[in-house]
Amino acid sequence: MTVSQIVKLCGEICQLNLSEQYFQQGDTTAVQDPTVQKLLQCANAVLDELYSEYLFVQEKATVVAQNGFANTSHLPIAKVLKVTDCFGKSLPFSLAEGGISVADGTVTVVYARLPQTIAWQSTVALPQGFSTRVLVYGIVAEFFLRCGDRDNASLWQARYMQSLKSCLKKAVGNMPARRWQ
Repeated sequence: MTVSQIVKLCGEICQLNLSEQYFQQGDTTAVQDPTVQKLLQCANAVLDELYSEYLFVQEKATVVAQNGFANTSHLPIAKVLKVTDCFGKSLPFSLAEGGISVADGTVTVVYARLPQTIAWQSTVALPQGFSTRVLVYGIVAEFFLRCGDRDNASLWQARYMQSLKSCLKKAVGNMPARRWQ
């Protein structure tokens, strides 16, 4: 689903009366509307939250640590999951400004990556098992929060969390109960 389609759904839920012209193929005037800009900011914020807290897309990078510091500022890191040496042995580390504090040498950083910033006509790809509804509910909750409507924000936040829990439960699956034979 494209970002413009998601924003259209959010606009309908929030009763924003966005112009239908915005959703025509090739339209570039939509991103100049302050309401659409706010919805795009909310969409990026919700995607960042989803990817940093719930949807780990793991990547690895090899960096060199000197003087107890490895620069990782060039990597799209949401969360560092593990640091290993060249032999695959886990190393203790701590987060620091612009990188990680770790023993000197070549290290492999396993991290959860941030999503790319989305634009008006870009396509949002969520992992299998995650519905667009989760994203829409999150955007609507964030939009109401930024507009200062706390009542609607809490209502939509509850819906967002419930649909997120449902998707996470489906993604993990259910183990059958063990029985004595």
